[in-house]
Amino acid sequence: RSSGGGARLTLLVCVLVINGVLTSFWGLVTVWVAGVVAWKIDGVGGSRLHLLGVLGVTTGSLILIAGLSMNNPAALMKTGVRIGGGTTWVLWFSATTSWPLLQLALRRWRCPNVLLEFLDVSVAHGLILWLELHRRWEAAAVRLGLAPGQPRFECYGLILAGGVIRAFDRAIRLEESRALRTAEVLSSEASEV
Repeated sequence: RSSGGGARLTLLVCVLVINGVLTSFWGLVTVWVAGVVAWKIDGVGGSRLHLLGVLGVTTGSLILIAGLSMNNPAALMKTGVRIGGGTTWVLWFSATTSWPLLQLALRRWRCPNVLLEFLDVSVAHGLILWLELHRRWEAAAVRLGLAPGQPRFECYGLILAGGVIRAFDRAIRLEESRALRTAEVLSSEASEV
């Protein structure tokens, strides 16, 4: 979306606070269902909404099985529904709000610049890691002659290890370049260099 980052951030914070203080099981279910409805209203559903539903049912089933085996299904189910609802709303927010809009909203909320810079660097490093893993995933599929995005199970370790190492190298170079760009010039000789 091109606008409304502040309103969506306010809604997310309110929903997460409500989700954290609710004690009623059906209230927590309502928060979760409202999150799924928000996904549908904003048109960010499709396959991601289907995946969210599958993950929700799977999570709920695992929590129910664990609760039955521990003889305390009610408390475990509440925790699972609380986590599912919060996750749904956070995913909705991330799917509908760009990073620049979130930064703008946080600046309007008078968020400290140090925190904003830390978040900015964290997002950059996360994107570098994701892009590197995605590139290695596709390269493994091509080298093995498989369908795109379908490498064999034994390749996962190599993809992850190589991707993480390469992403760290790129992140270090990014930080070094950033430090050089923001460094102060100490003398005229250094300025000429």
